[in-house]
Amino acid sequence: MPKYTIWLLRLVLLASIFVLVCLAWAPQNTGYGGWKLTANDKLGHFITFYSLALIVLISFPRTSILILVTCLVMAGFLLELSQPYFGRSSDMKDAAANMIGITAAWIPIGISKLRRTLSEAKEK
Repeated sequence: MPKYTIWLLRLVLLASIFVLVCLAWAPQNTGYGGWKLTANDKLGHFITFYSLALIVLISFPRTSILILVTCLVMAGFLLELSQPYFGRSSDMKDAAANMIGITAAWIPIGISKLRRTLSEAKEK
């Protein structure tokens, strides 16, 4: 993948993190840009962290997937734990939805690596 593509993805990642943190720390039951933050909360967490995980996993191709996934899971938990300090409630079901989104993004990459490993072993 060309270097400029990786850097562009990393810029998208930074913008995504900024928006995620702003939404996570926004006062509860308010609107951002006319969007209500209360509509199907768990699905929103899943989609957000699925998208974030895809961007992270693609943006850092040389970094261990285990390290990337661990950082994403920790970020999801830390965001949830920090919300009471910003007038919101912390919900471990939201953290679970974050982890499910991360896992859903990681599964195809894990399967692809497994297939490649099995294919290389078969050729030997």
